Amino acid sequence: MPADDAGKIIAPRIEAVEGSTTRCCTTGVRCSTQFTLVNASADYKNADRLATVADVDVQVTLSAGAESASYQRRLALETTSVDLKDTIHVPLTSET
Repeated sequence: MPADDAGKIIAPRIEAVEGSTTRCCTTGVRCSTQFTLVNASADYKNADRLATVADVDVQVTLSAGAESASYQRRLALETTSVDLKDTIHVPLTSET
């Protein structure tokens, strides 16, 4: 698969909590109601079966002013979708 076609194979569905701010993340409340990667390989290939999409790198970065924190994960997309909203954890620390 050409790199330019990656967006045709993996479709992200991200929906933020309405009115969310950085505060909601520090309290443990989810900042997104949906954070899903959808395997669209069957549509891409006009096939009846999904292909496994290996080595998908996911990176989520929370930026707050000059500071930022990141979550990184590599996964294989073997099913129709993978829901990441409950597994994304961005460490928040404070320097005083």
